[in-house]
Amino acid sequence: MNTRKLARDLITAFGAQGVSFIASCFTTLLVPKILGVEEFAYWQLFVFYTSYVSFFQLGLNDGVNLQHGGEDQSLINKGLIKSEMCVGLVYQTIAALLIAFYGLFNENDSGRTLVIVSAAAYLLLSNTAFYFSYVFQAMNETRVASYSTVINRGFYLATLFVCLLFRVESFFPYVFLYIAAQALALCYCLWKGRAFLHAELLPFKVALRETALSIKLGFVLTIANITGSLIIGISRLIIDNVWGLSAFGEVSLSLSIVNFALTFISQVAMVAFPALRLAGADSEGYYFSQMRDLIGALLPAAFLFYAPIKWLVGIWLPQYYDSLIYLAVLFPVCVFEAQADLVVVTFMKVRSEPRVLFLLNLAALGSCVAAQLIVLFVVHTPFAVIVASLVGVFVRYAAGAHYLGCRYQSHNVRLVLCTLALSVMFMLSASTLSLPLCFTTCVVLLIVHAIVNHSECRMLVEKVSHLVRGTC
Repeated sequence: MNTRKLARDLITAFGAQGVSFIASCFTTLLVPKILGVEEFAYWQLFVFYTSYVSFFQLGLNDGVNLQHGGEDQSLINKGLIKSEMCVGLVYQTIAALLIAFYGLFNENDSGRTLVIVSAAAYLLLSNTAFYFSYVFQAMNETRVASYSTVINRGFYLATLFVCLLFRVESFFPYVFLYIAAQALALCYCLWKGRAFLHAELLPFKVALRETALSIKLGFVLTIANITGSLIIGISRLIIDNVWGLSAFGEVSLSLSIVNFALTFISQVAMVAFPALRLAGADSEGYYFSQMRDLIGALLPAAFLFYAPIKWLVGIWLPQYYDSLIYLAVLFPVCVFEAQADLVVVTFMKVRSEPRVLFLLNLAALGSCVAAQLIVLFVVHTPFAVIVASLVGVFVRYAAGAHYLGCRYQSHNVRLVLCTLALSVMFMLSASTLSLPLCFTTCVVLLIVHAIVNHSECRMLVEKVSHLVRGTC
């Protein structure tokens, strides 16, 4: 594995996410300060809907990424890439129009209508931009995807600052700027991919056949990813339908805070996939055990941030302070979701096993839905619904790690069980103790975690020290 290139790509990816992080901070902490609870809930509903528009590419993007993963830019078939993009644009335009018509003619709430129509417009821009991002990722040119993120989030941040400066109190300008930022990122991707755009189109029948092959290859992975995201998403749908838009907005604020970390994690996974593909099958087992143990040793440290974040956000947004109790559950959700994305999903993609990933996510979603049905009838609170989602997230990671451990003959049940026990004790302390006592408890829990998993934590310290000294 080319560690120097990997390090450069990671630095670029983290730099891009630094810009994204600042934009997210403005959005999460300043927008609800200006918008009312209902207007902010509409904004969060739009963001929620747009997180599922990738379904409508029907696996094309994932299929192209899997099919061409590891290919050099000079060798990739540019006419094929352009032809598949054009076919994808046709059926996604039809989907976007159907969604827009549904919003216009089947919704009585004008705010929801505007959200649905805007999400339909975002669908075309986002999926096309991600198509090119996936192509460049396949060629191990992940910095193009990172730079598109910088353009997207940088433009949005600049225009968002203007809206906040003039205290714009309607959610739609923020939605419009969100879409405009994605359009600008698409223009950058098209410019970087102009060599593909200048290539000749394949004959229509050939283009359809090749697109169908890519969809066949990537559809299961796309459905697997959507199914995985529904483990959390279905909780928000239930809360919206049972407790209303205001409760949805309160939960979404807490989820936006933990999404900061998950966004960074996704960039690591984006860089790791092509690098692991190039490393070869002989090295997969080694990198799997290294990533699993290092990430498992590091991520529980996130619990230390709970008390400071809740205290600071509570001071800034006092009207949302009580709803920040959701963070007590969402922090453990974030820990297991991050491990699943970095370890399970990445290595399932490396092994080209989307069907196994789909079945895994389906089982996790089923366990999540079962747990949520139970708490709806027994407890019937939004907090209990979020707790039930943790069941699905844990099943997804634990079962996936066990499956890959069998394939690579490398297990670490102790680390998984320790993280689960740590998460349960954290949730109990976060939901019952004062913030100072909760923070102290988290410090004690992490000390215990370091003692129980001393070999993994020692390896983590050694890796970090090597990186700091520039020897790795």
